[in-house]
Amino acid sequence: MKPEPAFQSAPRLSYLMVGCALLLLCAIAIVGLLQQRAGSDAWVRHTIGVQDRLSQARIQSLRAEMSLRNYVLTGDRSDLTRFQETRAEASAKLNELAILTADNPHQVRNLAALRRVQAEHTVEIADILTLVDRDDTAAAARWFGSPASRALSVALRSAIIRINDEEARL
Repeated sequence: MKPEPAFQSAPRLSYLMVGCALLLLCAIAIVGLLQQRAGSDAWVRHTIGVQDRLSQARIQSLRAEMSLRNYVLTGDRSDLTRFQETRAEASAKLNELAILTADNPHQVRNLAALRRVQAEHTVEIADILTLVDRDDTAAAARWFGSPASRALSVALRSAIIRINDEEARL
């Protein structure tokens, strides 16, 4: 067999180099796509975590409200204790939420608005508890159906919806 002339092996070497370069480009593209996917997965996990904390805070707030209503209607001190415990749990979830959203100025403002409404609600609750302590449970019970109570409920829901919508937008 005769050795191949040098000019015939040069195109084969060129094809081999082009093939290797294409493989290298494909590998770089795959690494880039994997990094992008990992970043996207992290954002999705973050969003789910925020929404989870928000949902847990909302659930605990509703449980607290229910326990407060039960206390007003029955005078059972265990309902008052349950109210205080679930309210504290809701507050803890909001603190976790604040940590998770500290890097988002929109969420910081939304959470501050929610806390302002909660502060108003806390004042109202103190008034309700004062009425119960004075044995004026009828007036305390009427508060739950009052326009002020409904307005606070709407404000709380609106603040929660804004936080959830902002997180979903991201």
